[in-house]
Amino acid sequence: MKSLLPCAILVFCVHAYAAPVCISGNSLASYEALGADGCTVASVTLKSFAFAVGSFGGGAVPVTDNDITVTVQSVSEGFGLKFASTGFHVSGAGFVNYLIAFTWDPTADIRGAADILDPGTVDILTNLCVGDRFRETTCVGTPLTLHVFEGTTSQLTDSVSFAPTAILGVRNNISLNANGESAGFDAIENDVFVPEPASLFCVAAGLAIACHRRARGKTRNLILQHGPELSRTLSRYPRG
Repeated sequence: MKSLLPCAILVFCVHAYAAPVCISGNSLASYEALGADGCTVASVTLKSFAFAVGSFGGGAVPVTDNDITVTVQSVSEGFGLKFASTGFHVSGAGFVNYLIAFTWDPTADIRGAADILDPGTVDILTNLCVGDRFRETTCVGTPLTLHVFEGTTSQLTDSVSFAPTAILGVRNNISLNANGESAGFDAIENDVFVPEPASLFCVAAGLAIACHRRARGKTRNLILQHGPELSRTLSRYPRG
């Protein structure tokens, strides 16, 4: 039974990667429709997408989840999702607040996260739940935050590191307020840092090689053990 363990692990890994692949360029609404099963980007599963419009007024017309495009990003030592819309803007007395939430649930460990703001007058506070998904607004894991903004002062990027975790909940709280002028932004990008995908491939490849070697070893042992008997059996039958 022990000899079958590497093969069993390999079969499990292949099955784990059989989830639908995340399609870059689709709407946020389509990602929400995936529900708790989600989709995959290499070693990472993204799931439980949610969108909500909070308070708004002053003539602002909020975007819908169909107006938001989700783009998969490849970043150094990890992956990212960019949420973009041409409707992320307000003017005059306009203001609007949005929530975009989802969960990173990888087979590899997440070791950090970052926000990148495409320039624009906005304030985005990202709540993270390290080690668990959010239950509504509650984090039973370790709560952390990222904060990006542009205005009188600006911070277009923010990042945080933490001990490796198998799950990370994300809630982007987006606040647009024109304050008598105009405010808007192009996109917000949420990144995570995980082990290199190549190393994960090597693990799977190593398991496959181990299975192959075990199979060859068993065949070789059978030949060594029963070779003489096989030779005697074959000698009874003339060639041709």
